[in-house]
Amino acid sequence: MSEVDQSNTAYWDEPCGTTRLDHLGYSAADSRSPLALKAFDEFFFAFYPYLERLIPFPLFAGKDVLEVGLGMGSVSQRIAMAGGRFVGLDIAQGPVDTVNTRMIQMGFPAGARTGSILNAPFPDNCFDYVVSLGCLHHTGDLPRAIAEVHRVLRKGGSAFLMLYYAYSPKRWLLWPLATGRHLRLSRGQSIVEATASERAGYDRATDGGAPPETVFTSKRQLRAYAKSFESISITLQNLDTDMLLYPVPRRFRQSIRPALLKIGDVLGFATEDMYATLRK
Repeated sequence: MSEVDQSNTAYWDEPCGTTRLDHLGYSAADSRSPLALKAFDEFFFAFYPYLERLIPFPLFAGKDVLEVGLGMGSVSQRIAMAGGRFVGLDIAQGPVDTVNTRMIQMGFPAGARTGSILNAPFPDNCFDYVVSLGCLHHTGDLPRAIAEVHRVLRKGGSAFLMLYYAYSPKRWLLWPLATGRHLRLSRGQSIVEATASERAGYDRATDGGAPPETVFTSKRQLRAYAKSFESISITLQNLDTDMLLYPVPRRFRQSIRPALLKIGDVLGFATEDMYATLRK
């Protein structure tokens, strides 16, 4: 196991999303209880309303679907509920246990396992769909991760990926020098690793720690990494309302977030994340 894999295994053992539980009236110790998971799912799909549009859950019925990077398992459960033959992969045991617990609670097979997408433990051409939201940019080798996604997909299959967008308004506002450096270096498709401040600005554990590895990606870079795919479409979504409206009470921030996302789509500033559909 590489040094980055070892660091990611330790860091992501606390499933991504755990820090939100206290705002929902639960603690990290409750993270696998049915009530806590249900509350988290309601929050998750309300916070990211566009997921229902960008991930075609109804198409998963009767298909083999791999999810890479499991978090609290909200998407995992939705895949299984849609009738997909769910397989989950995560570098850390914590998210795997959380997903398998919720699957068993819902009467589905416990299909999650530990492993690295950089060396995916699956044969070639074995999945109809791959879903990975907010994971591949933490692996330490984004091009290789995308190549492995291509390898395990069947011909005609599709991958649905979310990656952090390199040139969002948030990045230009908070890290203009680092963002300008990325613009300069990435023209040659160079990987530009995030600073500690940038990593912490996007992800934090309950102890305040930042991930060991994060990269931001441009549309041009992603198209270069995904050149083996037959087609690729990209859309930009999300808005850091916590940053923009920090002095405003959290409950009010959440209540107006859907309206802000719609305004951001129209005006072109809801661009924190890059969602890509890659067809093999």
